[in-house]
Amino acid sequence: MEKRLVKILKALAEYHDLTLGDLIEGIVLHAFEGKSPFNNDESLELIADLKRIYGLDLDAKASHRLSDMPAGVERSEWRGEIMTPVHRGTAAAGVAVPSAVVHSDE
Repeated sequence: MEKRLVKILKALAEYHDLTLGDLIEGIVLHAFEGKSPFNNDESLELIADLKRIYGLDLDAKASHRLSDMPAGVERSEWRGEIMTPVHRGTAAAGVAVPSAVVHSDE
């Protein structure tokens, strides 16, 4: 899970005096019913503030492009970024690596 997203979830859980597990459970149960777990302006403003504080610029569309750390990438280089397909260098054809790891020597 993306590190900044976890920080925001922990902050939301703390704000609502919930465990992180209870918060995630509530979010998932709402999602399974097609409902928004955050349906008031106060919660949405808090989330927007936390996203700004923790520098989270991802939205729902990004969830389809995020990936776990690929094999061979050092944890210190990995930031859970949106993936960029690479077809050259040491990466195997079609393997996606984070754009921060792709070093252009062209």
